[in-house]
Amino acid sequence: MALTDKPILFHFLQSIYSHRILWYELEERYPSRGLTPTTSADIGLQKLFESYPVDGGVFANAVRLMPYWTETGLLKNKAFLNDRQNLSGGRRMTEDLMEAGRPDGVQHIRQVFELFESTFLGDGRDWILGTKEPTVADIDAVWPFKWMIL
Repeated sequence: MALTDKPILFHFLQSIYSHRILWYELEERYPSRGLTPTTSADIGLQKLFESYPVDGGVFANAVRLMPYWTETGLLKNKAFLNDRQNLSGGRRMTEDLMEAGRPDGVQHIRQVFELFESTFLGDGRDWILGTKEPTVADIDAVWPFKWMIL
């Protein structure tokens, strides 16, 4: 596939640019889509979800629950393992480490689901900000869970 055949968000897989910059650029170009929140309260929630998945430990615990045992599992990708080992200061992901971390991962992810279901979505809404369509806040809030099922 030629570079120009790919969707614009995937042109630069090794890009240093944040996906948030892309969201704001898309919002500027297509304002009717409503990707970004407009009220101060909703902007505050969206800012919370920018950092919570990583700083709150959601991502680290989601990684513990990723299906590493499959043919396409993350432990089969040596380039990925090397990259993560360099990023984490020399600790390499192994099957034993992944399996040992799963009970803690399950406990923490259950707590996150409980938080979402009893607060942000507790009134029956489909989307965190109560919108008709997902916003950047929804994407920022749930991307670690998508990683769990890759």
